[in-house]
Amino acid sequence: MSLTINEDSAKATIEKGLAEIEPKIDWNDHYIQSYPSLLKISQHLCKQAESNDIANVDKMMAIAHIAYGWMPAILKKK
Repeated sequence: MSLTINEDSAKATIEKGLAEIEPKIDWNDHYIQSYPSLLKISQHLCKQAESNDIANVDKMMAIAHIAYGWMPAILKKK
């Protein structure tokens, strides 16, 4: 069995879900504040890897290790 994802349908589903949960988000939460940094460094690693011709699997492994290490020890601002 093959599962195909319609990009427009997936985007609509995500946006609908975000609209429902956004009012409940605690923007002062350390997890919420630190997540954009994780995304930025992941994007930087992917761009850097492209210029150095690093395989996709290596990029994903590096990002997975960063995310895995980040999750249990999210830094808190004081």
